[in-house]
Amino acid sequence: DVLLVTGALRGEHYSDFGSVLTYKTSFRYKLTDNFNFRGSFSTGYRAPSLQQKYFSNTLTNFSQGQLVQSRVARNDDPITKLAGIPSLKQETSVNKSLGFTWKPFKNFNFTVDGYQIEMKDRIVLSGLFNASDASLPIAFTSKLNAMGVATAQFFSNAVNTTNTGVDIVADYSIKTSTTTKLKLLLVANFQGITIDDIHVPTALNTNAYNASTFFNDREQYFLKASAPESKYSFSADFAAKKFTVGARLTYFGNV
Repeated sequence: DVLLVTGALRGEHYSDFGSVLTYKTSFRYKLTDNFNFRGSFSTGYRAPSLQQKYFSNTLTNFSQGQLVQSRVARNDDPITKLAGIPSLKQETSVNKSLGFTWKPFKNFNFTVDGYQIEMKDRIVLSGLFNASDASLPIAFTSKLNAMGVATAQFFSNAVNTTNTGVDIVADYSIKTSTTTKLKLLLVANFQGITIDDIHVPTALNTNAYNASTFFNDREQYFLKASAPESKYSFSADFAAKKFTVGARLTYFGNV
C-alpha cells in the first residue's frame, strides 16, 4: 500500500552485434493519500541503423570554377577503413528519473519528473576531411585523389552525451453538467544536452585542426538542435454526449 518496487529484464540478440541484456527498476512511495514520490533507473541499447551502416553519397559542387566531389562513405568503404574509422557498434545509455505525483483536489493531477540520459558511443556524422591535407594518412588521401574526391566524411561512434530535463503535466477534468464534460491538459518539457567526450580515431587525430574537424562546431550544433530547450502543449476538450470538440496549442522553443 505504501511502497511499490518493480523490475524488468530484456534480452535481445542481433545477428550483426551479438547479445545484450538491459534492465529497469522503478519505485513509487506513497507519502500521503494524494502525494507520491517515484523514480526509475534503466539501461538502454540501440544497434546502428541500416542508413548509418550503409548510406553513401557523392555530391558534386563548383568551387572556384572547378568541379569538386564530396563523399559520405559507408562504414565498410575502403576510404572509411583507411581513415581509421572502426566498424559501427551499438549505442548504450543509462537513464535516471525522479519525481512526484500530486492530487491536491478531486479531478486534478499534477506531476513533475526530472530525468538524465547518459549516452555512450553515439553515432554521428563527422566533418569533412580534405584529400589535400598532408597531415592525414597517405593511403587515405591517395585513395581520395585516385577517385577524384576532394573531401570525405563518415558515420562513427564518436560522442558521449548527457541529456538533462524536466517533464511537467497538469491534468484537470470536470463535469459541467450531467451530459457534458470539460478536460484541460497542460504539458511542459525543459531540456538540454551536453557533449561530454569526443572519440577521435588516431589516424585522423594528427593535429588540433583535424581533431576539431572530426566533430566540428557545425555538427555539434546540429546535434544540440535535435530538440528545442523548451516545449509547451495545451489542450482543451469539451464533450457533450457523443460529440466532442477540442483545441490544441503547441509551442516549440528556439533552436
